[in-house]
Amino acid sequence: MEIWYTSERFERAVDNEIVAEVAFPGESPWFNGHFPQEPVLPGIAQVAIVHDLICRACRQALPLSEISRIRFKRMVSPTDRLTVTITPKEGHAGAYGFRMTCGDEPVCSGFLKVGSGKEKV
Repeated sequence: MEIWYTSERFERAVDNEIVAEVAFPGESPWFNGHFPQEPVLPGIAQVAIVHDLICRACRQALPLSEISRIRFKRMVSPTDRLTVTITPKEGHAGAYGFRMTCGDEPVCSGFLKVGSGKEKV
């Protein structure tokens, strides 16, 4: 469900890597809370984008069961366009590494695990 961001490109490669480009409508409420004079996308919203894209690729709603090693390296403004690359962790069902970039600049990276382990992902 894309209410507060838009996916301008969404691809799933043969190796199940997910690559998407996302942008934000100017009126997105996610930018209203952090800094009134300098709107910034909260880290939890960045994680939510990754989770949404995994669910979209798997064609099912999956619970987020674990988040680890998240590193936020750059603030995201409403005009930024982001590239999100999500890679399944080999041998670990439902586990994914991800990185988010804005142009050549790293935005954030980390690991997510979805599902209870019983779903086919």
